[in-house]
Amino acid sequence: MPAAERRRSHRLFVLASLLAVLTAPSARAEVDVYRGGGLEPPDLLEMTGHVGKPTAEEPGGWNLTLGVRYTPQVIRFHLWRMRILNNGILPDQVLFAVEPYDPNFYLFGSSEQLAALAAATPTDVVIITGYRRVGSRVVMLTALSVTPPTTPSPSPVP
Repeated sequence: MPAAERRRSHRLFVLASLLAVLTAPSARAEVDVYRGGGLEPPDLLEMTGHVGKPTAEEPGGWNLTLGVRYTPQVIRFHLWRMRILNNGILPDQVLFAVEPYDPNFYLFGSSEQLAALAAATPTDVVIITGYRRVGSRVVMLTALSVTPPTTPSPSPVP
């Protein structure tokens, strides 16, 4: 084989090898940002509702059971609003994932937060904020607000 032909086939071999390397699938694993199980940040949940059963005036919402740590204490919670504050996940995705389980979530927080939730009445508005990892039912509380219902103020008499 003449030298010129060897150089030409060597160049073709190098070009084909380079092309194969550039077009081959990447060796790194692709991770779905939202549900891939990588190192994505936990979901920051904000759940608004009240303890107890829904009233007759509340046509919708979700009836959840909230476990207090891993104790036998369970709190019924009627959820009427849920937001995921730190990413593009829809609340229904989280709720559908925990729906078959009882309790739906386990709450972990300070003793004061959990005592405030246990002392809430069905007329109080409760806002629970906390972090939850993908695939987990554990919610680490960052804030818990229990607000008594607002009563309409009497109109001033002219």
